[in-house]
Amino acid sequence: MNFKNLVWAIDYSSKKSNINKAVSSFLKVFTDIKTAKIHPVSILALGKMGFIQDISKQEVLDYKEETITETYDIMKGVGFGHLTPELITTTGRSTADMIKALNKHVSKVSGDIIVLGSHNFDALNRFLLGSFAESVLFSSKIPTLVINPKMTPQKSKISKILFPVDLSTEDYMEEVKECWKFAKAYGIKEIDYFYYFGLGRGTSRQPQFIRDNLHSKTQILEKLVQDSKKKGFGGRYHLQLEEKNMTDSLLDAVTKSKSQMIVMKGKTSKATAMFVGSMTRNVVRYSKVPVLVFH
Repeated sequence: MNFKNLVWAIDYSSKKSNINKAVSSFLKVFTDIKTAKIHPVSILALGKMGFIQDISKQEVLDYKEETITETYDIMKGVGFGHLTPELITTTGRSTADMIKALNKHVSKVSGDIIVLGSHNFDALNRFLLGSFAESVLFSSKIPTLVINPKMTPQKSKISKILFPVDLSTEDYMEEVKECWKFAKAYGIKEIDYFYYFGLGRGTSRQPQFIRDNLHSKTQILEKLVQDSKKKGFGGRYHLQLEEKNMTDSLLDAVTKSKSQMIVMKGKTSKATAMFVGSMTRNVVRYSKVPVLVFH
């Protein structure tokens, strides 16, 4: 999992925020400019200007030129003035229209990862304005790297990551192997594994059942750490009993382990996103370290 074509979705409307500064500081240590190419892009939803049929061609041209200028000024201000941004336009006005245009561009440039910042909206603003970053996560077929504007600027290469492992699936080792590929490609030294042990309901809450199941999961995690060491990675596991929220537990593990990035498998589905939420989305919302989600 060595990324060669990074599509950087720039938020030109957030000139005064830390979003683009946070993303750029991470790109500088994450990307090997000798082997990878960054494709900076801004998305212009013409539908937000009003009724398309009422907008003159000159207005559209002026708007496009202004957007490109603002985007380039942002890039120049964060140390990427040597790159030329590309403008994607859509006649729509919704987040869905913008994401459709972005995904089309990703295919055009053979992008293998999308990098973008999150506005870190509160619940009310997410409801009213939506979340572009979360929607990209939901629709993307390639890995997505989301960076919170509250992230401390990255000054050194990533050396330690946290990987939440789902032992309830039979193919969890396939997900772990994807993590190893990424870690090897980017010179990661340590991988910590996080597992949330749910106590379940009914019979599964019986003390003996819990003890047996906990012992079984612990053995799997211990073997996982040993296998990881054979691959050349240091690290340990964090097993959290169902005492508090899963997302809070994971973010606590990030802090305690001093991990610099979360790498996780996306588990989002329309049903969970609508009715019970998604751990992936919640982690992206509240994590103060970059979150890489692969699909």
